Amino acid sequence: MCSGETPAVPPALPPAPPSAPAPRFAALRVPDVRTYLVGGALAMMADNIELRS
Repeated sequence: MCSGETPAVPPALPPAPPSAPAPRFAALRVPDVRTYLVGGALAMMADNIELRS
């Protein structure tokens, strides 16, 4: 670079597009977590039925 030149400025990047919102109940999209939650709900329901009999 010569002493009289100004440094080159890179062009500005375009603004990033807005990101999509996070999916709701994202944990239910994982098969192992879904099985765990359904199994826990069934166990709680069975325990509640057992106590009332």
